[in-house]
Amino acid sequence: MTDQFGYSKEQDKAVWKAIREDDKFWWGLSPYDDAFYAMEQITKLWEDKHEIYFITNRPGVDVKLQTEAWLINFGTGILPTVLISEAKGKCCDALKLDFYIDDKTENCEDVKRNSLTNCLMLAQPWNHDIPGVPRIPTWRDFFEAVRESSEMVN
Repeated sequence: MTDQFGYSKEQDKAVWKAIREDDKFWWGLSPYDDAFYAMEQITKLWEDKHEIYFITNRPGVDVKLQTEAWLINFGTGILPTVLISEAKGKCCDALKLDFYIDDKTENCEDVKRNSLTNCLMLAQPWNHDIPGVPRIPTWRDFFEAVRESSEMVN
């Protein structure tokens, strides 16, 4: 990934070191363009008694707390359940999740390899196609896929 964006390994390493030491970095991130729509949809799913998990492998200080604060600050109407793990597929399998979305290729590969969870990848410049994992352009598309799947089951 370092070469893709034109940064040296030293620059990349220095940035990640600063992120790991910053107790506000993850809390201060700007959301994706359609994140507010996603937050509304997440709140609706939660109100309909669906379990919602946020699985992250972010490095740094108080990552779980920063992520929870970010989710609350940017409009989820829920008390978020944040799990810290690099084993995304094993988490999905253990929790028997119906759907999972991520923007990192390696995480989607792990979910596909280690669970029966329906995995979708939020298309970003840093990820690429994986056989069997739909790459979708927006959060809206993710929630449409969830709704369509629910309608087929009911």
